[in-house]
Amino acid sequence: VWWLKLTAEPYPRLSLVRAVSDDTAAYLGPFGSRPAAEAVVAALHDAVPLRQCTARLSPRRPSPACVLAELGRCAAPCQHQVTVAEYAAQAADPVREAFVGDPGPVVAALQEKIDKLAAAHRYEDAARVRERLAALLRAAIRRQRLVALTSIAEVCAARPAGGGWELAVVRHGRLAGAGYAAPGVPPREVLAAVIATAETVLPGPGPAPCATAEETHRILDWLERPETRLVELSSPWAYPVAGAARFAGLLDQLDRAREPARQSIVSR
Repeated sequence: VWWLKLTAEPYPRLSLVRAVSDDTAAYLGPFGSRPAAEAVVAALHDAVPLRQCTARLSPRRPSPACVLAELGRCAAPCQHQVTVAEYAAQAADPVREAFVGDPGPVVAALQEKIDKLAAAHRYEDAARVRERLAALLRAAIRRQRLVALTSIAEVCAARPAGGGWELAVVRHGRLAGAGYAAPGVPPREVLAAVIATAETVLPGPGPAPCATAEETHRILDWLERPETRLVELSSPWAYPVAGAARFAGLLDQLDRAREPARQSIVSR
């Protein structure tokens, strides 16, 4: 898998990495392929003036400018044309917030770019940016859904099945224990036994620190079923107030807009 990392340095940049480190950087993912991650990188570079060079820049000593700076497509932190605080406000903070909280400013910038391209009759370019926006939203929604569960030390849940109850103990997004209370058997007693024998799961870095993202998503699907009862939680299960999930409707529209184009390609 691949992860998209916003580096922790005075002038942050995006980097594609294969694993999450225990550092202060922000991570988005995981992505199943490098091209999927690169689509999100392109979306973010379309939206904000985040630098694209790979050198580590010093806030004290200027560095040679790249072509993007000369073309006005970068804020040129290498030449100290922006301060560390200005660069954070213009570029790094909106990206970090898109990962962990509100992607609204980035979404608005991309929608504005799409409108301008369409107005200039550059429809293929507009469609390309729409696909990048969809990739970003899909990744942000997925990440924030993961973190909402993996940040909780323990979730105990029950689901009716076969006249009894399926029981699960989830720790930091990992299935730590499971059991079944047969009909007539007090489910609380069985759950207490499952908790006592459940696997010890310690927290770790990243959105999916203790299990694969696929495993945690399967657990989420089970927990979010209407018939599943949340019995005990060690801390509240919550999503960001203005998080990426509020753009689920927009993502659905973007995905539906891609279908006619796909069908047109197939029919050729």
